[in-house]
Amino acid sequence: MRVDKGKPVPVLKKVEAIATVSCRSLFTPSYCHSIGFTDNYIIFVEQPFKLDILKMTTAYMRGMNWASCLKFYPDENTLIHLIDKRTGKEVEMKYYTGSMVIYHHVNAFEDEGHVVFDVIAYKDDKLYDMFYLKNLKKDAGSDGSVYSQPSFKRFALPIKSDKGVGVGENVVKLKYTTASAVKEKEGKFTCHSEVLCEGFELPRINYDFNGKKYRFVYGNIVEEFAQSKQ
Repeated sequence: MRVDKGKPVPVLKKVEAIATVSCRSLFTPSYCHSIGFTDNYIIFVEQPFKLDILKMTTAYMRGMNWASCLKFYPDENTLIHLIDKRTGKEVEMKYYTGSMVIYHHVNAFEDEGHVVFDVIAYKDDKLYDMFYLKNLKKDAGSDGSVYSQPSFKRFALPIKSDKGVGVGENVVKLKYTTASAVKEKEGKFTCHSEVLCEGFELPRINYDFNGKKYRFVYGNIVEEFAQSKQ
């Protein structure tokens, strides 16, 4: 709720649903911290970092917080949903990549029949665990504070028809990226990212270039360090 002229007003009163995406597992929907946008598309990454709905319904009675109901499934792949803003429906192609955890999208844009999007990705959920108060109280160099380093990754999704393209062929033809989308079968691609930078987090761009090709991004470099023991 928000207060407008002294009266409480529902914050989501005028919100309009643009699209609905069905999750792969009804009782374990994907965690989502941010999504990507271009002029014509929405990028929603359904990652194998999931919220257990059944655990969540009983969390209060068990004296647990909702974050304890999250679980990472490293053996599952990541499904990338590309949604057409004009129709509110997903494109026909399905895009998969390896397991990862994403908190921050950097930017996204369209180019020559592709949607290119950049994210900060982790190989597991250890960073999330680090923000529990008991872990924040530990020394930064202690064994318990180890977490996977973030990777600044670029993906390229072909949005044109893949008819006439052979299985096993990379259909990304953009010359400025090594990101690929390999055809597995009709309408299905396995995507491999280009790693633009290691150890980069909290990205910011000039928002005049939001949804457009861009050259600069600002953020923090996360580095591991060793703590000497006397």
